[in-house]
Amino acid sequence: MSPLEEQHQELQKILSEIRQDLSDQAKLDIRRKLITFMSDLPAGPEFTLLYDTANETSSDLGKQITAAAMGRLRERTSELSYQVGILQSVTKKAEADAQALSLKKIQLVATAVKDTTDAINNARELIGQNKLNEAGPFLQKALDRMIRLTHEITQ
Repeated sequence: MSPLEEQHQELQKILSEIRQDLSDQAKLDIRRKLITFMSDLPAGPEFTLLYDTANETSSDLGKQITAAAMGRLRERTSELSYQVGILQSVTKKAEADAQALSLKKIQLVATAVKDTTDAINNARELIGQNKLNEAGPFLQKALDRMIRLTHEITQ
């Protein structure tokens, strides 16, 4: 058997390992075999076709590995973008809820201050008229309103 035939058989053996369903690691292993084959190939024009075939096959396998890796990166980037979108949506909702809650507490305080002020003013008027017994419930109402406000705000 001539050296060309031996090298041809060696290349055929390597190429026969290539299948559609190869993992990236298997493709890398075949690429290493092809690179070793090319480096061990004797010099001479009769081996050029074998060298070119091995080189193109190695390049094609490298492109497949790169394309698969890029696909996985795109998938992760897409998933990350989706998750970031969810977080942004949740953040906006939380900010809106916080603003609404702050506004609600401000309204509670304003209402409580008005109710308390009204009750105290009513009590003052009655005290000024020397109607102390009638002023007591207004003062109690003012005190109760302030206690309830304190409870509402601290929740």
